[in-house]
Amino acid sequence: MYEKIKNDLNINIDRSKLKLTIISILYGAGYETVKRNARISSAEYKKIKDYMKIDSFVEKIKFKNDVMLNFYGRPLIGTNKQNMVNYWVQSSAADYVYLAFKKYSNSFKTFNLHAVIHDAMLFSTLKSEYEIVLNTFSLSEPISNFKIPVKILKYSDN
Repeated sequence: MYEKIKNDLNINIDRSKLKLTIISILYGAGYETVKRNARISSAEYKKIKDYMKIDSFVEKIKFKNDVMLNFYGRPLIGTNKQNMVNYWVQSSAADYVYLAFKKYSNSFKTFNLHAVIHDAMLFSTLKSEYEIVLNTFSLSEPISNFKIPVKILKYSDN
């Protein structure tokens, strides 16, 4: 992703500075903050912010009774204009993960959820359903239908 952005914008910023700039912009940081942390020029900052279309994205965020709604329509209380994008993205990603895990768990006859840790799910199921686990390469949820690739880490109790 970072190489694509560098190439698209024809900028020569090292990956760690570019990553810091992108994350800072998503968190609502202005140029002075980004300049202090990532040491980039105002022209580079503007190019990156314009590329990400932050301002037009903020204009498209939906509200109901002055409360911001995430992608799934869940209200987000206590957000402010400076970090609206961050709240929207993080809450939408959390809802996506929950819905995708829920959909995935429904594909098993027996599904024992042990823990959800951010974007990971620890569960057990019947040995007869082990093939379902091994053949899982992506997850999706029914609202956006975005497919996200997954990595299955298996535990064996030989």
